[in-house]
Amino acid sequence: MAAITQGNKSASDSLVTADDTGESSLDIQGILHLLLHRSWIILLLALIGGMAAEAYVRQLPVLYQSTTVIEVDTRERKPVNIDDKNDQNLQDPEVVETILENFRHRALMERVAKALDLAHDPKFLGPTPPPTATASDSIVATLLASSYVALQPRTRLVNVVFVHRDPATAQKIADALVEQFLQQNIDQKIRATESQNDVLRQKADELKAKLTRSEEALQEYKQKLQTVSVEEQRNLVELKLKALNADLSAANTERITLEADQQTVKNAGDSVPQLFGITSIAQDPQVAAARQQVKTAEDELASLLQRYHDKWPAVIEQRAQIENARRNLKEAVLSAPSRLTARYKAAVAKEQNVKYAVAEEEKAMLDLESKMIPYRALLRENESDRSLFETVLQQLKQNTLALGVQPASFHVVEPATPAKVVAGKRLLIVIGAGLAIALLSAAGFVGIFLVNSSIRTVDDAESTLGLPVLAAVSTMRKPRAPGQVLSLVHDPGSPIAESFRTLRSAILLLGREEKGHVILFTSALAGEGKSFVAANTAVAFAQQDLKTILVEADLRKPALSKQIFALGDRLPGIADYMVGKPAPIQSTSIKNLYVMPAGSRVPNPAELLSNSHFNEITEWLKHDFDRIVIDTAPLNVVSDTLNIVSCASIICLVVRSNLTPRKAVRRAIELLRRAKAQPDGIVLNGLPRSSGIGYHYYYSSGSKYGGDETYGSSYSHDDQKSEQGSSRATGGEDRLERGKNRRAEQGVKIGD
Repeated sequence: MAAITQGNKSASDSLVTADDTGESSLDIQGILHLLLHRSWIILLLALIGGMAAEAYVRQLPVLYQSTTVIEVDTRERKPVNIDDKNDQNLQDPEVVETILENFRHRALMERVAKALDLAHDPKFLGPTPPPTATASDSIVATLLASSYVALQPRTRLVNVVFVHRDPATAQKIADALVEQFLQQNIDQKIRATESQNDVLRQKADELKAKLTRSEEALQEYKQKLQTVSVEEQRNLVELKLKALNADLSAANTERITLEADQQTVKNAGDSVPQLFGITSIAQDPQVAAARQQVKTAEDELASLLQRYHDKWPAVIEQRAQIENARRNLKEAVLSAPSRLTARYKAAVAKEQNVKYAVAEEEKAMLDLESKMIPYRALLRENESDRSLFETVLQQLKQNTLALGVQPASFHVVEPATPAKVVAGKRLLIVIGAGLAIALLSAAGFVGIFLVNSSIRTVDDAESTLGLPVLAAVSTMRKPRAPGQVLSLVHDPGSPIAESFRTLRSAILLLGREEKGHVILFTSALAGEGKSFVAANTAVAFAQQDLKTILVEADLRKPALSKQIFALGDRLPGIADYMVGKPAPIQSTSIKNLYVMPAGSRVPNPAELLSNSHFNEITEWLKHDFDRIVIDTAPLNVVSDTLNIVSCASIICLVVRSNLTPRKAVRRAIELLRRAKAQPDGIVLNGLPRSSGIGYHYYYSSGSKYGGDETYGSSYSHDDQKSEQGSSRATGGEDRLERGKNRRAEQGVKIGD
């Protein structure tokens, strides 16, 4: 007993809050099932809306439409070869849409009305023409409302459509719309060109006067400088300055080189080899000439040695000349430093002279630059004025040439067709009204579904509460007599009866089949069907040849003895026993089933149930009965049930589908936890009869299980005896096992 009613507190907490996040998730399957379940209402409302729209459409006059097709050129056609940077690319969707929007403007409609004299056309105005004061506005409004323009997909063709009661009028106005649009387009371009020409003429006169003034100013400045071209003078000075700068660079390089060689000569002293290694010494003209003499003499000696021997007189004489040439070379090298000093002084003087010449030319250049500043400004202004003047003159000539030629950005592909009856709009109104009402009604059902916080399905109950669903019971038809709520007796082949057999098998799996098994049924709120479930469960045990007693522990609103079993109102029972009066057990018409009524009315039911007398009752009943089924008060309404839960072996929490809020059930589980008890499972009551088995798992009125064709169709009391072993193979056992596994993972024991 303690293993069932007591458990880890943290595990109980996890049961209460098992699916807080799942509560806020969107139940797509539930919404689809709801829409399928309510589809007949949605279709009925859509049909009514469509019929109403049809009645409205029948009152509308018959309309005719005529269509004119025009083509939009990808670029505007130019009458002559004119380079216009402002022309519109008619291939641009925005440009095309802007142009077509002109068809919807009031100005075009006024042109059409004036061209066709619609103010005096009885076919257009109809039988009741508007007053003269508002005739123009009414005509324009009618034209705007009855015409529309659409670009054919993936083409440059435009449909211009006009709708009217008279077919001839529709065709005539469709033609007039295109004609006036084309003429309006031409007029707009002509007006724009004329306006542009006026501006260009005015601008040309201004630029001409400005150009004359700038030319006069430039000529006066040239006369002041007494030169034809200041620019040419500047170019000559610039070329001369560049040449002087090159000379200065060369003179500077020469001076630096000679200065460095002088320092090397000082370091070399009278050493001929070191002096000869200095570049300036080696390049000295006298040194170079002496070195050439030495080389010539040596070459001549080599030639003689090839013909004569070493002692030949010519060879001896040639060697004497070589020695003389070498002495001359040595003297030239030793005298070279004096000549180097003279060259250095000449290089310094040259550098100074070039620097002076450069300074003079730079001064002349600065003087010319100061004169060039105003000259360039006057020249730029003159050139700018001339360029603008020539551009304006060119544009003016082009506009004047194009003024008399009509541009052709559009042309008619198909004139207005004979008017045809407009039928699609009527059908569209009817279909649109039906679809709109269907969508609104579906949205209404979905909205009600989303705001409903109740538990709806088996999966919903298990994922939200963390408890197994022992059985799912469908909604019962309203009984004609109180006793007809016992489905196992009055309709044993019904799906509801099968649900209670499933519940019986699930309860048997929760504990040992020992004598005195106490099953307590309670609920979170009133009206969830716990008395109905408790009574049918007791009948199920009794039909299994188990001696069963149904204890009516709801002392405030008892419903078993009077409303279900028709035993009478306020028979002696539990309340009487607790105050020391006799409380006889009432037998019923069902074999093996007995009832202990609630007893007389008492002012303090909670206090009576809180003492140990109720424990005495259950202990006493265990000796005489195989199963004790207790019907109790709602947990969230009164505290009566919390005082007696310790007597129960199994606690079943009845939850009504689509009615009981999640928070109420969680509150009830929390109250049981505080009372050191834990519900063993959920009985989901009141499932819609038309729901599918895929949605609620256990129950489907359309399925073959429990129907008239298969199991349970000829159910009898003899069959009841054989189902004690077979009832354990029902779908509820699998769900019970899954619930036990989930609770075992959370640390809650589910068996002794």
